[in-house]
Amino acid sequence: MSIKKSKISANTIDKFIGYFEDSFMLKRVYRYDVKGRKYIGTPYKIYFEDVGIRNARLNFRQIEPTHLMENIIFNHPIVSHQAKK
Repeated sequence: MSIKKSKISANTIDKFIGYFEDSFMLKRVYRYDVKGRKYIGTPYKIYFEDVGIRNARLNFRQIEPTHLMENIIFNHPIVSHQAKK
């Protein structure tokens, strides 16, 4: 559902995303066009820090390999760096 069809304001949604970021459940990533060297029109993408939490929240019913793989690829360098410490 898009924000336009929702009764919840964009500001409220943004606050909750911030709360989830503060609790290390989500990570907001601002999109950047490397060739044009500018930020892309869609302001950001949101990734789960732990894909297992995402799957549990969705009751394992919405498992799309491409979405999961994108999330795992995003998290891999972060997890690899933390493991080396």
